[in-house]
Order: sequence, then C-alpha cells, then structure tokens
Amino acid sequence: MNYTEILSSDRAKIEKRLRDLFGFNVSVFQLSNYALGCGCTGLTVSPTGINIDDLEVFKDHIFPTVIESAHDLLLDPTIAYAIVGGDAGVSALHLADYCDRCAVEYGGADGRPRPDTYVIANFEGGKSDKHLSNLRSRFENLIRERTGIPVYLLEMGVFALRCGCIGISTFTRGMRRDGLDELLDKLDKIAEELSIDSDLLYATIIPGTIEVMTLNVKHLCEDCRKRYRNPRSDIYISRWK
Repeated sequence: MNYTEILSSDRAKIEKRLRDLFGFNVSVFQLSNYALGCGCTGLTVSPTGINIDDLEVFKDHIFPTVIESAHDLLLDPTIAYAIVGGDAGVSALHLADYCDRCAVEYGGADGRPRPDTYVIANFEGGKSDKHLSNLRSRFENLIRERTGIPVYLLEMGVFALRCGCIGISTFTRGMRRDGLDELLDKLDKIAEELSIDSDLLYATIIPGTIEVMTLNVKHLCEDCRKRYRNPRSDIYISRWK
C-alpha cells in the first residue's frame, strides 16, 4: 500500500468536500493515519474553519468521504468523533478502531469520555489492517534494545500536509538524546517501507531537557525545505538527504 499517495489524494478530496459545503475559508491542513501504543488505530482529519454546529448539520454529507478514506487505508472504524474547542471550533475529526480498553472508556458517560469529545457515530468495525500497528511495535522494541530503557512509543503516524510535506512521526515517552542518529536511520527504513522518499531526519526535544518528544522523517515541500534550514531551538537535525 502506498500510504503517502492515498493520504495526499484523500486530504485533497476531503478538503474539496468541505469547501463545497462551507466555502473557501475551510481547509484541511493535515490528514494522518496512526497507530497508538494501547492498540487503537485511526484516521485524523485536521480542519480549519468549521464549528460544531456545521458538523451537526452536515455530518451526513461530510463523513461518507472521510469513511471512504479510512477504507482506502484498510481501516475499519468503530467510532467517529470530533474534538471541539472552547470556541466551538472543530480541531479534529477522528475515525478510530478501538482497543478493548478504549472501547470501555468511550462507552461510559454517554460515550463522551472528555468534555471536548463529541461522538458522531458508532460502527461495528474492528477488522482494521494491523500493518502500521506492527511497525509501531517493532520500532518500540528496537528503541528499547538500543537504549536499554523501557521507552514507550505512544504513537506512530503517517501524514500528508496541505503544504505538500509527507512523512512519519513517532511520539515517545522516556527517551533521551543518546543514539538518536542511529534510531532515526532505522525510522527512515520504516518510512521507505511506507513509500516515503525522505529529505530530512530530525527529532524534537523538550526545551531545557534532554528528553526526546518526537522522531520524524519527512519529504519536504519547497517552502518547508527553506524553513528547516534555520530550525527552531527544540529541533535536532540528524541529517539531510
């Protein structure tokens, strides 16, 4: 499966659908397919310019396109939900295939585990492809072998951005800077398996510490290629390709 082609194409399709409904002030700045350490997998649409009232009125016109994207990625979701901010703006639309623990969590309190979570629909689901989950587990085990530390890989996600960047990111807990270059090279090998032709390998560091927050491999758009030549202070550049 060519994850990056699917994500890039489907991001544009979802954005077009939202603009057909709400106008050109709406955009989708990221579409990502993720696997969590708990066992959940899912798809996240990150929009700008829509609010919860828009979603409630037009959800039946929005979600068929999002569900089609999930099926393109062999995701068989059990829930559709939105993350809603204090201004009623929708910051994310999620289709997720629960792990057993999260199924219980989202089933309580009228299916609303947090105040910012708006559950749209539940499905039978549960038969998603496990390739990305297996890659997450494999990389987590590799990090632990190389560092000797029980690092937790909270999430591995493959993404397509509106600017044209594509890549893979992992979110870590308990990882330090030692051995970063070798581990980023290993993550780049995984990126190659997912058809990501990378330009840049880098990590983000929690400011004022030696704790690693994310490991990242990206194929950059032209604008971001220039921006990363002078990166923020929390970004550790391993190498350009």
